Amino acid sequence: MNEVYGSLLAHLAQTLFGVPTEAKVTDEVLREARRHTVLSLMPITESQVFWKIISQNTRMRVEHRKVHDLMTRLGIPYATLKGVTSARYYPEPVRRQLGDVDLIVKPADFERAFELLEKDGHHGVREMQEHHVRYDEGPAGWELHWRAPGFPENHEIERYVDEMVDNAREYEGCMCLSDFHHGLILLTHSAYHWINAGFNLRAVCDWAVFYSHFPEDEFTGMFEETLRRLGLWKYAQYLTALCIRYLKAPERAFVGEQDEAFLEALMEDILIPDSERINQAKLLMDEGSMTVDDTGMVRRFFIILSRKACLVWPACEKYRILLPFGMIAHLVKYAVKVVKGKKPKVHLGQMVTGAKKRKSLYQRFELFR
Repeated sequence: MNEVYGSLLAHLAQTLFGVPTEAKVTDEVLREARRHTVLSLMPITESQVFWKIISQNTRMRVEHRKVHDLMTRLGIPYATLKGVTSARYYPEPVRRQLGDVDLIVKPADFERAFELLEKDGHHGVREMQEHHVRYDEGPAGWELHWRAPGFPENHEIERYVDEMVDNAREYEGCMCLSDFHHGLILLTHSAYHWINAGFNLRAVCDWAVFYSHFPEDEFTGMFEETLRRLGLWKYAQYLTALCIRYLKAPERAFVGEQDEAFLEALMEDILIPDSERINQAKLLMDEGSMTVDDTGMVRRFFIILSRKACLVWPACEKYRILLPFGMIAHLVKYAVKVVKGKKPKVHLGQMVTGAKKRKSLYQRFELFR
Protein backbone atom coordinates (compact mmCIF):
# COMPACT_ATOMS: atom_id res chain seq x y z
CA MET A 1 0.00 0.00 0.00
CA ASN A 2 1.42 3.38 -0.98
CA GLU A 3 1.87 6.45 1.22
CA VAL A 4 -1.23 8.22 -0.11
CA TYR A 5 -3.59 5.40 0.88
CA GLY A 6 -1.80 4.92 4.18
CA SER A 7 -2.27 8.60 5.05
CA LEU A 8 -5.91 8.50 4.01
CA LEU A 9 -6.66 5.52 6.26
CA ALA A 10 -4.69 7.03 9.15
CA HIS A 11 -6.77 10.20 9.08
CA LEU A 12 -10.02 8.23 8.92
CA ALA A 13 -8.88 6.27 11.98
CA GLN A 14 -8.18 9.52 13.78
CA THR A 15 -11.58 11.07 12.98
CA LEU A 16 -13.63 7.97 13.72
CA PHE A 17 -11.74 6.41 16.62
CA GLY A 18 -9.41 9.09 17.95
CA VAL A 19 -6.20 7.33 16.88
CA PRO A 20 -3.41 9.97 16.76
CA THR A 21 -1.53 10.39 13.48
CA GLU A 22 1.14 12.61 12.00
CA ALA A 23 0.35 11.55 8.44
CA LYS A 24 0.46 14.30 5.84
CA VAL A 25 -2.61 15.69 4.10
CA THR A 26 -1.53 16.19 0.49
CA ASP A 27 -3.56 17.03 -2.60
CA GLU A 28 -3.31 13.37 -3.62
CA VAL A 29 -4.71 12.24 -0.28
CA LEU A 30 -7.62 14.68 -0.56
CA ARG A 31 -8.28 13.58 -4.13
CA GLU A 32 -8.57 9.95 -3.03
CA ALA A 33 -10.75 10.99 -0.09
CA ARG A 34 -13.10 12.74 -2.52
CA ARG A 35 -13.23 9.67 -4.78
CA HIS A 36 -14.18 7.51 -1.80
CA THR A 37 -16.75 10.09 -0.53
CA VAL A 38 -14.97 10.53 2.81
CA LEU A 39 -13.58 14.03 2.25
CA SER A 40 -15.67 15.45 5.09
CA LEU A 41 -13.91 13.06 7.49
CA MET A 42 -10.48 14.51 6.69
CA PRO A 43 -8.81 17.22 8.86
CA ILE A 44 -9.98 20.10 6.65
CA THR A 45 -12.61 21.60 8.95
CA GLU A 46 -11.28 25.11 8.38
CA SER A 47 -11.56 24.90 4.60
CA GLN A 48 -14.32 26.13 2.31
CA VAL A 49 -14.59 22.65 0.79
CA PHE A 50 -15.48 21.14 4.15
CA TRP A 51 -18.26 23.63 4.81
CA LYS A 52 -19.59 23.12 1.31
CA ILE A 53 -20.02 19.41 2.08
CA ILE A 54 -21.64 20.18 5.43
CA SER A 55 -24.02 22.57 3.66
CA GLN A 56 -24.90 19.86 1.15
CA ASN A 57 -25.50 17.39 4.00
CA THR A 58 -27.86 19.91 5.61
CA ARG A 59 -29.79 20.26 2.34
CA MET A 60 -30.01 16.47 2.07
CA ARG A 61 -31.44 16.22 5.57
CA VAL A 62 -34.08 18.78 4.55
CA GLU A 63 -34.88 16.57 1.53
CA HIS A 64 -35.26 13.57 3.84
CA ARG A 65 -37.76 15.52 5.91
CA LYS A 66 -39.66 16.60 2.78
CA VAL A 67 -39.92 12.99 1.62
CA HIS A 68 -41.00 11.95 5.12
CA ASP A 69 -43.77 14.58 5.08
CA LEU A 70 -44.86 13.37 1.64
CA MET A 71 -45.01 9.69 2.59
CA THR A 72 -46.78 10.52 5.85
CA ARG A 73 -49.35 12.69 4.07
CA LEU A 74 -50.04 9.88 1.60
CA GLY A 75 -50.31 7.35 4.42
CA ILE A 76 -47.49 5.10 3.16
CA PRO A 77 -45.39 3.36 5.84
CA TYR A 78 -41.71 3.40 4.85
CA ALA A 79 -38.13 3.29 6.11
CA THR A 80 -34.97 5.10 5.03
CA LEU A 81 -32.01 3.02 3.85
CA LYS A 82 -28.37 3.91 4.60
CA GLY A 83 -27.76 7.70 4.52
CA VAL A 84 -29.18 9.37 7.60
CA THR A 85 -29.47 6.01 9.35
CA SER A 86 -25.73 5.37 8.84
CA ALA A 87 -24.86 8.86 10.06
CA ARG A 88 -26.48 8.11 13.44
CA TYR A 89 -23.52 5.92 14.43
CA TYR A 90 -20.75 8.41 13.57
CA PRO A 91 -19.02 10.42 16.33
CA GLU A 92 -20.15 13.55 14.44
CA PRO A 93 -23.17 12.52 12.33
CA VAL A 94 -23.08 15.67 10.21
CA ARG A 95 -19.67 14.65 8.82
CA ARG A 96 -20.99 11.49 7.17
CA GLN A 97 -21.41 12.57 3.53
CA LEU A 98 -24.96 11.95 2.31
CA GLY A 99 -26.07 10.88 -1.16
CA ASP A 100 -29.54 10.31 -2.56
CA VAL A 101 -32.61 9.55 -0.45
CA ASP A 102 -33.30 5.79 -0.47
CA LEU A 103 -36.65 4.53 0.81
CA ILE A 104 -38.22 1.12 1.16
CA VAL A 105 -41.90 0.23 1.41
CA LYS A 106 -43.60 -3.09 2.01
CA PRO A 107 -43.97 -5.14 -1.20
CA ALA A 108 -47.74 -5.22 -0.69
CA ASP A 109 -47.79 -1.40 -0.56
CA PHE A 110 -45.58 -0.70 -3.54
CA GLU A 111 -48.16 -0.43 -6.33
CA ARG A 112 -50.38 1.75 -4.13
CA ALA A 113 -47.40 3.94 -3.29
CA PHE A 114 -46.46 4.24 -6.96
CA GLU A 115 -49.99 5.24 -7.96
CA LEU A 116 -50.36 7.76 -5.14
CA LEU A 117 -47.02 9.36 -5.98
CA GLU A 118 -48.02 9.60 -9.65
CA LYS A 119 -51.27 11.30 -8.70
CA ASP A 120 -49.32 13.67 -6.48
CA GLY A 121 -47.21 14.75 -9.45
CA HIS A 122 -44.10 12.64 -8.82
CA HIS A 123 -43.09 10.67 -11.90
CA GLY A 124 -40.55 7.91 -11.46
CA VAL A 125 -38.71 5.56 -13.78
CA ARG A 126 -39.11 1.88 -12.98
CA GLU A 127 -35.88 -0.11 -12.89
CA MET A 128 -37.19 -3.61 -12.44
CA GLN A 129 -33.81 -5.36 -12.14
CA GLU A 130 -32.85 -3.03 -9.31
CA HIS A 131 -36.21 -3.40 -7.57
CA HIS A 132 -36.82 0.29 -7.30
CA VAL A 133 -38.29 3.34 -8.94
CA ARG A 134 -36.02 6.33 -9.46
CA TYR A 135 -37.33 9.89 -8.94
CA ASP A 136 -35.10 12.75 -10.12
CA GLU A 137 -37.28 15.71 -9.21
CA GLY A 138 -35.95 18.47 -6.99
CA PRO A 139 -32.37 19.08 -5.82
CA ALA A 140 -31.86 15.47 -4.72
CA GLY A 141 -32.73 12.22 -6.43
CA TRP A 142 -34.52 9.54 -4.46
CA GLU A 143 -35.31 5.88 -4.94
CA LEU A 144 -38.36 3.95 -3.81
CA HIS A 145 -37.53 0.27 -3.19
CA TRP A 146 -39.90 -2.62 -2.73
CA ARG A 147 -37.13 -5.15 -2.19
CA ALA A 148 -34.13 -4.87 0.11
CA PRO A 149 -30.99 -4.13 -1.96
CA GLY A 150 -28.28 -6.73 -2.28
CA PHE A 151 -30.36 -9.86 -1.63
CA PRO A 152 -30.41 -12.66 -4.24
CA GLU A 153 -33.41 -13.06 -6.50
CA ASN A 154 -34.07 -16.53 -5.09
CA HIS A 155 -34.38 -15.31 -1.49
CA GLU A 156 -37.89 -14.74 -0.21
CA ILE A 157 -37.32 -11.60 1.83
CA GLU A 158 -40.77 -10.05 1.96
CA ARG A 159 -40.87 -10.81 5.69
CA TYR A 160 -37.63 -8.93 6.25
CA VAL A 161 -38.90 -5.91 4.31
CA ASP A 162 -42.15 -5.87 6.29
CA GLU A 163 -40.14 -6.02 9.52
CA MET A 164 -37.87 -3.20 8.33
CA VAL A 165 -40.83 -0.90 7.82
CA ASP A 166 -42.73 -2.01 10.95
CA ASN A 167 -39.67 -1.53 13.19
CA ALA A 168 -38.50 1.80 11.74
CA ARG A 169 -38.26 4.67 14.22
CA GLU A 170 -38.29 8.41 13.56
CA TYR A 171 -34.93 10.14 13.75
CA GLU A 172 -34.23 13.71 12.62
CA GLY A 173 -37.45 13.93 10.65
CA CYS A 174 -37.38 10.59 8.84
CA MET A 175 -38.04 6.93 9.54
CA CYS A 176 -34.79 5.02 10.13
CA LEU A 177 -34.17 1.27 10.23
CA SER A 178 -33.69 -0.59 13.49
CA ASP A 179 -30.14 -1.55 14.47
CA PHE A 180 -30.60 -5.12 13.27
CA HIS A 181 -32.10 -4.27 9.89
CA HIS A 182 -29.63 -1.47 9.27
CA GLY A 183 -26.71 -3.83 9.88
CA LEU A 184 -28.25 -6.38 7.53
CA ILE A 185 -28.63 -3.79 4.76
CA LEU A 186 -25.07 -2.53 5.27
CA LEU A 187 -23.81 -6.06 4.62
CA THR A 188 -26.00 -7.04 1.67
CA HIS A 189 -25.71 -3.70 -0.09
CA SER A 190 -21.94 -3.38 0.38
CA ALA A 191 -21.32 -6.98 -0.76
CA TYR A 192 -23.30 -6.38 -3.93
CA HIS A 193 -21.46 -3.17 -4.74
CA TRP A 194 -18.06 -4.61 -3.83
CA ILE A 195 -18.41 -7.39 -6.40
CA ASN A 196 -20.05 -5.19 -9.04
CA ALA A 197 -19.33 -1.48 -9.44
CA GLY A 198 -16.84 -1.34 -6.59
CA PHE A 199 -16.65 -0.62 -2.91
CA ASN A 200 -15.62 2.71 -1.42
CA LEU A 201 -14.19 3.68 1.95
CA ARG A 202 -17.39 5.37 3.05
CA ALA A 203 -19.04 1.94 3.14
CA VAL A 204 -16.12 0.58 5.18
CA CYS A 205 -16.46 3.51 7.60
CA ASP A 206 -20.23 2.92 7.85
CA TRP A 207 -19.62 -0.65 8.97
CA ALA A 208 -16.77 0.29 11.32
CA VAL A 209 -18.80 2.82 13.32
CA PHE A 210 -21.83 0.53 13.25
CA TYR A 211 -20.36 -2.69 14.66
CA SER A 212 -18.22 -0.80 17.18
CA HIS A 213 -21.38 0.83 18.53
CA PHE A 214 -22.26 -2.47 20.25
CA PRO A 215 -20.50 -4.60 22.87
CA GLU A 216 -19.33 -7.84 21.28
CA ASP A 217 -21.82 -10.12 23.03
CA GLU A 218 -24.71 -7.87 22.05
CA PHE A 219 -23.55 -7.77 18.41
CA THR A 220 -23.10 -11.54 18.09
CA GLY A 221 -26.38 -12.17 19.87
CA MET A 222 -28.14 -9.86 17.43
CA PHE A 223 -26.51 -11.06 14.20
CA GLU A 224 -24.55 -14.31 14.27
CA GLU A 225 -27.39 -16.82 13.95
CA THR A 226 -29.16 -14.88 11.18
CA LEU A 227 -25.98 -14.11 9.24
CA ARG A 228 -24.84 -17.74 9.39
CA ARG A 229 -28.21 -18.85 8.09
CA LEU A 230 -28.18 -16.32 5.25
CA GLY A 231 -24.56 -16.95 4.29
CA LEU A 232 -23.24 -13.55 5.35
CA TRP A 233 -21.30 -14.35 8.51
CA LYS A 234 -17.89 -14.88 6.86
CA TYR A 235 -18.33 -11.67 4.91
CA ALA A 236 -19.13 -9.83 8.16
CA GLN A 237 -15.99 -11.32 9.75
CA TYR A 238 -13.74 -10.21 6.89
CA LEU A 239 -15.26 -6.73 6.70
CA THR A 240 -14.85 -6.28 10.46
CA ALA A 241 -11.26 -7.52 10.29
CA LEU A 242 -10.53 -4.89 7.61
CA CYS A 243 -11.93 -2.17 9.87
CA ILE A 244 -9.80 -3.35 12.78
CA ARG A 245 -6.57 -3.52 10.78
CA TYR A 246 -6.87 -0.42 8.60
CA LEU A 247 -9.15 1.95 10.54
CA LYS A 248 -7.95 0.90 13.99
CA ALA A 249 -11.56 0.16 14.94
CA PRO A 250 -12.21 -1.73 18.21
CA GLU A 251 -11.06 -5.35 18.11
CA ARG A 252 -13.60 -8.14 18.19
CA ALA A 253 -12.94 -11.80 18.95
CA PHE A 254 -15.64 -13.03 16.56
CA VAL A 255 -13.44 -12.25 13.53
CA GLY A 256 -11.08 -15.08 14.54
CA GLU A 257 -7.54 -15.36 13.21
CA GLN A 258 -7.14 -13.69 9.83
CA ASP A 259 -4.76 -14.10 6.92
CA GLU A 260 -2.95 -10.73 6.80
CA ALA A 261 -2.00 -11.13 3.14
CA PHE A 262 -5.63 -11.80 2.27
CA LEU A 263 -6.79 -8.69 4.15
CA GLU A 264 -4.19 -6.62 2.33
CA ALA A 265 -5.41 -7.96 -1.01
CA LEU A 266 -8.99 -7.06 -0.07
CA MET A 267 -8.03 -3.51 0.89
CA GLU A 268 -6.09 -3.04 -2.34
CA ASP A 269 -9.15 -4.26 -4.23
CA ILE A 270 -11.18 -1.54 -2.51
CA LEU A 271 -8.63 1.24 -2.97
CA ILE A 272 -7.24 0.75 -6.46
CA PRO A 273 -9.61 1.72 -9.31
CA ASP A 274 -10.15 -0.68 -12.23
CA SER A 275 -11.89 0.48 -15.40
CA GLU A 276 -12.89 -3.10 -16.28
CA ARG A 277 -14.54 -3.78 -12.92
CA ILE A 278 -18.14 -3.79 -14.16
CA ASN A 279 -17.30 -6.16 -17.01
CA GLN A 280 -15.30 -8.44 -14.71
CA ALA A 281 -18.28 -8.71 -12.38
CA LYS A 282 -20.31 -10.34 -15.13
CA LEU A 283 -17.81 -13.20 -15.15
CA LEU A 284 -17.79 -13.52 -11.37
CA MET A 285 -21.27 -13.69 -10.00
CA ASP A 286 -24.56 -15.34 -10.76
CA GLU A 287 -27.04 -12.46 -10.67
CA GLY A 288 -29.89 -14.65 -9.48
CA SER A 289 -28.15 -16.30 -6.52
CA MET A 290 -25.56 -13.56 -5.79
CA THR A 291 -22.96 -16.29 -5.30
CA VAL A 292 -19.40 -16.32 -6.60
CA ASP A 293 -19.30 -19.99 -7.56
CA ASP A 294 -17.00 -22.36 -9.46
CA THR A 295 -18.60 -21.78 -12.86
CA GLY A 296 -15.87 -21.40 -15.50
CA MET A 297 -15.28 -18.08 -17.23
CA VAL A 298 -16.19 -19.41 -20.68
CA ARG A 299 -19.46 -20.93 -19.48
CA ARG A 300 -20.32 -17.75 -17.55
CA PHE A 301 -19.62 -15.70 -20.70
CA PHE A 302 -22.10 -17.76 -22.72
CA ILE A 303 -24.68 -17.58 -19.93
CA ILE A 304 -24.41 -13.80 -20.08
CA LEU A 305 -24.67 -13.79 -23.87
CA SER A 306 -27.75 -16.00 -23.80
CA ARG A 307 -29.47 -13.62 -21.37
CA LYS A 308 -28.61 -10.66 -23.56
CA ALA A 309 -29.85 -12.56 -26.62
CA CYS A 310 -33.23 -13.05 -24.99
CA LEU A 311 -33.42 -9.30 -24.39
CA VAL A 312 -32.56 -8.53 -28.03
CA TRP A 313 -34.81 -11.25 -29.40
CA PRO A 314 -37.44 -12.33 -26.83
CA ALA A 315 -38.31 -15.26 -29.09
CA CYS A 316 -34.99 -16.86 -28.06
CA GLU A 317 -36.56 -17.59 -24.66
CA LYS A 318 -39.12 -19.83 -26.29
CA TYR A 319 -37.18 -21.12 -29.30
CA ARG A 320 -33.71 -22.00 -28.02
CA ILE A 321 -32.49 -22.76 -31.52
CA LEU A 322 -32.46 -19.01 -32.13
CA LEU A 323 -30.01 -18.35 -29.29
CA PRO A 324 -26.81 -18.33 -31.41
CA PHE A 325 -28.35 -15.74 -33.74
CA GLY A 326 -29.50 -13.68 -30.79
CA MET A 327 -25.99 -13.76 -29.31
CA ILE A 328 -24.48 -12.56 -32.58
CA ALA A 329 -27.11 -9.83 -32.81
CA HIS A 330 -26.24 -8.61 -29.31
CA LEU A 331 -22.49 -8.58 -30.04
CA VAL A 332 -23.04 -6.64 -33.27
CA LYS A 333 -25.34 -4.19 -31.50
CA TYR A 334 -22.75 -3.63 -28.74
CA ALA A 335 -19.93 -3.21 -31.29
CA VAL A 336 -21.89 -0.52 -33.11
CA LYS A 337 -22.40 1.37 -29.84
CA VAL A 338 -18.66 1.14 -29.11
CA VAL A 339 -17.84 2.57 -32.55
CA LYS A 340 -20.31 5.42 -31.98
CA GLY A 341 -18.81 6.11 -28.55
CA LYS A 342 -21.98 5.18 -26.70
CA LYS A 343 -20.37 2.20 -24.95
CA PRO A 344 -16.83 1.79 -23.59
CA LYS A 345 -14.48 -0.58 -25.35
CA VAL A 346 -14.04 -3.90 -23.56
CA HIS A 347 -10.45 -5.04 -23.07
CA LEU A 348 -11.05 -8.78 -23.00
CA GLY A 349 -7.61 -9.84 -21.73
CA GLN A 350 -7.66 -7.35 -18.85
CA MET A 351 -11.25 -8.28 -18.12
CA VAL A 352 -10.53 -12.02 -17.80
CA THR A 353 -7.25 -11.58 -15.87
CA GLY A 354 -8.86 -9.19 -13.38
CA ALA A 355 -11.93 -11.42 -13.00
CA LYS A 356 -9.79 -14.45 -12.13
CA LYS A 357 -7.85 -12.51 -9.51
CA ARG A 358 -10.96 -11.05 -7.91
CA LYS A 359 -12.84 -14.34 -8.05
CA SER A 360 -10.19 -15.99 -5.87
CA LEU A 361 -10.82 -13.26 -3.27
CA TYR A 362 -14.60 -13.20 -3.31
CA GLN A 363 -15.11 -16.96 -3.22
CA ARG A 364 -13.77 -16.88 0.34
CA PHE A 365 -16.74 -14.74 1.39
CA GLU A 366 -19.07 -17.72 0.67
CA LEU A 367 -21.86 -15.22 0.10
CA PHE A 368 -25.40 -16.56 0.49
CA ARG A 369 -24.27 -20.17 0.85
